[in-house]
Amino acid sequence: MKSEKAKPSGVIPSELLLELYEAGDLDAFASKVLGLLARLVRSEVTSYNEVNPARGRVVWKVEPLDAEFPEAKKVFEAHMAEHPLIAHYYSTGDPRTLKLSDFVSLRELRSLGIYQDCYHLIGVDRQLAVTVPGPRSLVVGVTVNRKGRDFSEADRMMLTQLRPHLIQAYSNAARFAAQSSKLRVASAALEVLDEGVAVVDRRGRLAYSNPAARALLLRVTGISTSSRALPRKLVQLVEELAGRPQPTLSGPGGELGVRVLPGRGDKETVVVLREPPASSDVLVARAEQVGLTPRESQILVLVADGRTNLQVAAQLGISPTTVRTHLENAFPKLGVTNRTAAAAMLRASAPTNVVLNPSLRPARASHSQDGEESVHS
Repeated sequence: MKSEKAKPSGVIPSELLLELYEAGDLDAFASKVLGLLARLVRSEVTSYNEVNPARGRVVWKVEPLDAEFPEAKKVFEAHMAEHPLIAHYYSTGDPRTLKLSDFVSLRELRSLGIYQDCYHLIGVDRQLAVTVPGPRSLVVGVTVNRKGRDFSEADRMMLTQLRPHLIQAYSNAARFAAQSSKLRVASAALEVLDEGVAVVDRRGRLAYSNPAARALLLRVTGISTSSRALPRKLVQLVEELAGRPQPTLSGPGGELGVRVLPGRGDKETVVVLREPPASSDVLVARAEQVGLTPRESQILVLVADGRTNLQVAAQLGISPTTVRTHLENAFPKLGVTNRTAAAAMLRASAPTNVVLNPSLRPARASHSQDGEESVHS
């Protein structure tokens, strides 16, 4: 369980610090800091810890991996309140690098349950720790551990010198992780958004487009966005939008409203594309053209208008289960698998000048005595 041979105490090599700052999230930070500690201070076990004393919980990463024994985390949590360093850091926020021996003698440590049931099985009785500012409920820190000879003041100074870098690298990784999470959520939302969203670079080429934008551009202009080429008129609209309240992009397949989001800098421009809203009569007629039944058409038109299954059920006087069944029957006919895609397909499935079949106008639903649904024109 011996770690890689540590560097002599003194100045921390800049190349090691650069590796620490490369961490893109907290998991990567933990891995990099453990690797760094093993090269700076002679130890047998290193750990990164996020301890919640109030809840008696810990999240940790330990190297080498075989230092842990089965149920080690559970045992540690059971004795967490006995740990002198955790209690001190949690109650005081002390920024100093501290050793277990600053608080208890070796004999006192060996009398504690946390040693007898945890550290003794891991094979360590010396610990040196340093913390970084984290969430108020947590003690966030790293430790180096070994058996026998205690850590020296030179070892303490090494971690003290490292602490400002740990603080900054941890903060960077936490912020980056938070931004990445927001981006993942935003990207997932864009993928199912009914409106088309496209990002255009300074050369007028497509840097990004969501599925709705790709479908709208293909249907209206006949141009596939896989080539990154954009219709010249759209590029001109992006360049000349100032002073034009409602610009449109026209093509063989109809028109699209174009809106450029302000305040995005001069490198890339975010463009929102949307179809002119169609009336409910037009949407019902479109539904008929793609093979939906009258009831499926009614329900899907209401879904396309933004209503939930419960709202649709209340308006039509049927149960939410019936609404769901009709939607599930409609999805295969449209070649989709969810409400959002079905609504988008309905809006894009036919020109807006189709003539409504009077038999498809919204119907009033009632229920027969045996509970079966019936539809009246």
